[in-house]
Amino acid sequence: MRHPKNLIFLWSHHEKTVTIDQKISYMGGLDLCYGRYDLDNYPLNEPGNDANGIFFPGQDYSNVRIKDFANVGQYDLCLIDPLEQPRMPWRDIAIKVKGLITKDITRHFIQY
Repeated sequence: MRHPKNLIFLWSHHEKTVTIDQKISYMGGLDLCYGRYDLDNYPLNEPGNDANGIFFPGQDYSNVRIKDFANVGQYDLCLIDPLEQPRMPWRDIAIKVKGLITKDITRHFIQY
C-alpha cells in the first residue's frame, strides 16, 4: 500500500505482524534481502574476515543513502566503492506484547 504521490514519493508501509488468538502479538521482523546482513558490532567498512578480505560481497555491501539496489540479478556487483564509501549498518527489531493491546494490533491488521 502506497501513500498518495503528493505526500511522499515511492514510500510504502513496511510492517510485519503475527498475532496468536488475539492474545499474543509479535511486531517487527527481518528483511531477507541484500544489504541487510550485519554483524553485532555494525562495522561501517569491510572488516575483511574471509580469504579475499571481503565479508559483505557484492550488493551486500550497500548504502542506500548513496545508491539504492539496482540489477539485483547481478548480486555479485558492488554498487558503491568500499574503499570510498561506508556501508549502512542494519538492525531490525521486534517486540512481543500480550493482553488487550493485541486486539488493537489485530484491528490495525484487518483495517490495513
